[in-house]
Amino acid sequence: MNWEKKASDRKKRAVVIDDSSPRIETISQGLAEEFSVRTVSSPFKLLSMLCTEKPDLIVLNSSVPWFSTSHFCCAVTNNGLLADTPIVLFNTENTSVNRENIGEFRNCHIIDDTGVISETARRLVS
Repeated sequence: MNWEKKASDRKKRAVVIDDSSPRIETISQGLAEEFSVRTVSSPFKLLSMLCTEKPDLIVLNSSVPWFSTSHFCCAVTNNGLLADTPIVLFNTENTSVNRENIGEFRNCHIIDDTGVISETARRLVS
């Protein structure tokens, strides 16, 4: 997907990362009205993508295997190009992110209900 469009007619850009295809689909559909959504199933693909493209929003499952969300939040918030990009971390039914570790990073927001991702995204990126 190419995000390059004229500034006047481009939707805001969101990238969604999760290892569950059904959950990615549900979240993407919820964001699609206001965002051009790109999905990524691997944290390593996400990191690679962020080297060349800047989304307006990152939506990330807090329990993606082999991936530290706190290290990711630290890297994004300390990167001059990405520092203002909001990150929405969502908990799944089986896991919960450590709020103390994430709370120190600006622009990182934790939610427990994937049903409110689009509402949260609109508020953060408006």
